[in-house]
Amino acid sequence: MVNRNTASFLLLGLTICASLFFGCASKSPTVAGGGTDVSNAKISGSITTAGGTAVSRITVRLLPQDYNPLQTKDTSTDSFSYSTATDSNGVYSFSDVKSNNYAVYAVYEAGPDLRTSLYIPNIAVKNADTIVLRSDSLRKPGALFVALLPNKPLLPGAFLFIPGTDVYTRIPTTQSAVIIDHIPAGSLPSLAYYDYYSEEPTFSVAKNIQVQPNCTTAAGTATCLLICANSALAPAEDLIVSNIGRTGLAVVTKAESAVLAADCNNKDLVLISPLVSGASLGFLKTLSIPIITCQPATYPLLDMTGKIRGTDFTVYNKDSVSSIPDSLKLTIVEMRDVANPISPGLAGIQIVETDSLPMVWGRPNDFSKLVVSVYGDVNHVILFTYDIGAQMFTMQAPARRVAFSFHADAMVHFNALGWTLFENSIYWALRMR
Repeated sequence: MVNRNTASFLLLGLTICASLFFGCASKSPTVAGGGTDVSNAKISGSITTAGGTAVSRITVRLLPQDYNPLQTKDTSTDSFSYSTATDSNGVYSFSDVKSNNYAVYAVYEAGPDLRTSLYIPNIAVKNADTIVLRSDSLRKPGALFVALLPNKPLLPGAFLFIPGTDVYTRIPTTQSAVIIDHIPAGSLPSLAYYDYYSEEPTFSVAKNIQVQPNCTTAAGTATCLLICANSALAPAEDLIVSNIGRTGLAVVTKAESAVLAADCNNKDLVLISPLVSGASLGFLKTLSIPIITCQPATYPLLDMTGKIRGTDFTVYNKDSVSSIPDSLKLTIVEMRDVANPISPGLAGIQIVETDSLPMVWGRPNDFSKLVVSVYGDVNHVILFTYDIGAQMFTMQAPARRVAFSFHADAMVHFNALGWTLFENSIYWALRMR
């Protein structure tokens, strides 16, 4: 026989248990990864080759969009990962999918160097959705070029990865750039950074990257300040901007008359147009970030040559070109260091432009590295460098310096080698080479 107090206690306990049970059932708990425990959704799609043939019996994975392949032991993430295989018609399907944001990822290895892949990002699943994805084809992967620079929080030994895939790479300890292979072609929402040994959260290095099959795409992590003659760019400056972009850098332009020291903050490189006068740019002399200057008038201001015009450097004067003897108008230059990373493997006479124009030059000191000179004249140097800490004329170089003495008219007539020297100068200045 149960007394009244005991019966009241049991009734209260049953009431609490019932409340807890029905309360939990009325709202699905949110878990790591941004999803919930609702498992009623369905997703399906189909995969073909580039020629439209159905691809059967390949593994297709449904991964959280923020899936990190370096955290595979994270059970909260793995609980939102699904795997299946295509049938004879190339159709795949997932059932009992929990609410979350997903990516479909598939890789097909037909043999050595015959890798193709499929990546469909940002598939939002809610409750009991039934989602039929478009038929999509396997494509050859691309690659990402990522610049790793001192003022960016990318630590050697940490990792870069593509969320929602198994693609990742370790950041090298001895290089300032990394190329990541096997990147699925198409639109990537982000390239992410992860330090396995740090408590710092994962963050995006680059977003909304368009990757083309069999191509290397730059994921911009660096910014170049281009100091121009005016706010409206001249044709040579347009070409400079375009070729800076080919190296993966974002470009910010500033007219010479308006540029300030503060404009150099958070920049990875300063590049001086050949069209500036240079008179107001002396403040750049002690700047502790790399500088490439295409205007010889700035060489003495930056302590890269002596100060006497005509002896230590020359300046291009377009108006006087007609009075210069044809013997001094050249399309050829002479390489001075076959092992230099700016001109690797190049020796002797080379053609860099398609029109006969006078050359301009500087005369650096013995602590510089000579790359390109006027043909037959080692004392008149068109392209030379100072490494960080190298003794210049009155001071040590606070960062890498490059003198690129090709004037605007020459750059407009550059051939492929001319622009290769330009791009390699950027890579060297940023320690990518």
